[in-house]
Amino acid sequence: MENTELNILIGSLKAQVNVLEAKIKQVQKSSKIKTFADFYGILSGHGETSEEEIEAVKFKLKENLL
Repeated sequence: MENTELNILIGSLKAQVNVLEAKIKQVQKSSKIKTFADFYGILSGHGETSEEEIEAVKFKLKENLL
C-alpha cells in the first residue's frame, strides 16, 4: 500500500471510531434511570384507564418475567 492509501484508511478508521464514540455517549444519556415524576402527565388526554386494564397489564408483565 502506498502512503496515500494508508492515510485515507487511517482517516476512515478515525471517522468510524468518532461515530462509535458518539453513539456510546448517546446511549449513555438515554439510559438515565427515570422516576415516576418523569412520566407524570405523559398520557394526559389519551383516554381513561380502568382498574381492570391496569391489573391485566400487571398480570402480563409478571408472566413475561417468568
